[in-house]
Amino acid sequence: MKMKKILVMATVLFICISFVGCATLQNSDGTMNRQGKNTSWGTAGGAIAGGLLGQVFGKNTRSTLWGAAVGAAIGGLTGNRIGAYMNQQEAEFRAALAASKAASVRREGDNLRLSFKGDIFFKTNSSVIEPDMYDELNRVSQIMNQFPQTWIEAQGHTDPRGSAEYNRVLSQKRAEAAKRYLANRGVNPSRLRATGYGESKTRSGGNPYLYCQDRRVEFLLFPMQ
Repeated sequence: MKMKKILVMATVLFICISFVGCATLQNSDGTMNRQGKNTSWGTAGGAIAGGLLGQVFGKNTRSTLWGAAVGAAIGGLTGNRIGAYMNQQEAEFRAALAASKAASVRREGDNLRLSFKGDIFFKTNSSVIEPDMYDELNRVSQIMNQFPQTWIEAQGHTDPRGSAEYNRVLSQKRAEAAKRYLANRGVNPSRLRATGYGESKTRSGGNPYLYCQDRRVEFLLFPMQ
């Protein structure tokens, strides 16, 4: 009986590998692109989950193998959709911010990070958004509204002057201010959260002439799964 179970699970694993191989999408240099990676992981996860559910509910080899096959197909579709969704969103942000000297977008796996020049976001010791930022925030909020299947974290930062606790509170206020601005521009508040990082992620490296780069909020966008 144990040998039969081992053979069944080995077959399930083979199905996982087979579907991953079929789902892989490659770049011209032979490396797997982001969409291919998403599809592969979704396929493998779906196959394993489907196989286990088939074994639990069907309690036989046929159910296990069928569950693995169905799970692989569903999981691959889910992973592929996430990758394509974030790819399209990234392209929209890059097009909208191409002419901007104050904003940029960076891909981090399946996530997107929107960064802005700190010297136009806040004044020293302030959590009031400067008017020069309005156009930038208006542009990104429009795209955020076009892609409602992403969570958005407003991440507040400060320069290293002052106590750690003071900077933590100030950075939280800055993140909350950015969150409110997006909500006022129509972004669903349930998608938004605000986190203050204080002085823990400075860009200045302790250089007083670069402290303006630390007074900022960044937006991390990640897919709903």
